[in-house]
Amino acid sequence: MRDRTQLRANIDRIDTSVFAFASDLVDEGMATVLDNVAGRAGLGGVTMAAAYHHGRDIFPHNPRRKVAFLEGGAVFFQPDSARYRDLLLQPRVSELARE
Repeated sequence: MRDRTQLRANIDRIDTSVFAFASDLVDEGMATVLDNVAGRAGLGGVTMAAAYHHGRDIFPHNPRRKVAFLEGGAVFFQPDSARYRDLLLQPRVSELARE
């Protein structure tokens, strides 16, 4: 019975996540972020920003910077260039995704 209870708890947690920027994972470290998401917040996942607009945001939890100027108009993944071959609009890859 305990296994079923644990399974149900895990399934319920999948429906919850926190929104995060790529810079959160870089600045705080993947292990720290995931530990805080699961352990402290009790959430089941992380929803990553694939692309984001320019912004100046405050991150009181961030150990490297409290105010961040976000790199806008960029994607935070390595896009498949074949998908954009004949298009005028081309993705601009974020500095973080290039590292």
